Amino acid sequence: IDPEHYGNALAPLSGVAVETVDGAHLRGVSVNNIVMQDVRAPIFVRLANRGINPVKRDEKAQPGSLEDVAISNITAYRASCASSITGIPGHVVRNVTVTNLRVTSIGGGTAEMARRGLPENESSYPEATGWGQMPCHGLFVRHVAGLLLRDIRFFTDKPDARPALICHDVADLRVDGLELDKQI
Repeated sequence: IDPEHYGNALAPLSGVAVETVDGAHLRGVSVNNIVMQDVRAPIFVRLANRGINPVKRDEKAQPGSLEDVAISNITAYRASCASSITGIPGHVVRNVTVTNLRVTSIGGGTAEMARRGLPENESSYPEATGWGQMPCHGLFVRHVAGLLLRDIRFFTDKPDARPALICHDVADLRVDGLELDKQI
């Protein structure tokens, strides 16, 4: 894995991106029935706060909200970066459902990558590759309240020393059907 490009340098950053910054409120998003190939991160759901206030430029914007997101029937081949669902400290992403997700990533992650901590980057422009290589190969979740993962499958083309799923500061997590590679 090339740590500068996370796979194909010309690949799209994310297949599905649901993101909000600068005090915006986003609610009731539904995405379904998508097949993708050679994308970096199949799913990127992000609540952040750069603090830019487009109306009163001399005042810092307060964090907005991101809630009630349903993502279903997504298939990704040769993903080169993990998907993520992340809020920021004190401002969680609420009520996300991911159903029937099948991701095959390129794999090849190392134990060193698995130990890597991720900074919050709450004031950075939100993009799926903003943290570099993730400490997992499937899905990274942080600062979320109300997450249902149903019928999820993570596979890798090459063996990968990283876990498939990492959850930090997640309340009300329900996992109903998780299938992983046997080649770990």
